[in-house]
Amino acid sequence: MGKSVYERLGTSNLVGSDNTARKHIYKANEKLPSIACFEYGDAPYESETWRQLAEYNGIDDLDAIPPGTVLTLPQITPVT
Repeated sequence: MGKSVYERLGTSNLVGSDNTARKHIYKANEKLPSIACFEYGDAPYESETWRQLAEYNGIDDLDAIPPGTVLTLPQITPVT
């Protein structure tokens, strides 16, 4: 298995537990970068947030996310 997003890019600034995180139900034709952009205010391909979101949710293949998948959207901690 290849290196995870965290191993390649460092630790994530996405934090939280299932009790504090919001949920998002993945719909057909959605893209994870667009979800991250909407939820976290990042430009979809200028940030690593969508990759961290994929890692946080255990997603290895962005093209294989079935509609109806419940994504956990944790909070972001400020980078200091």
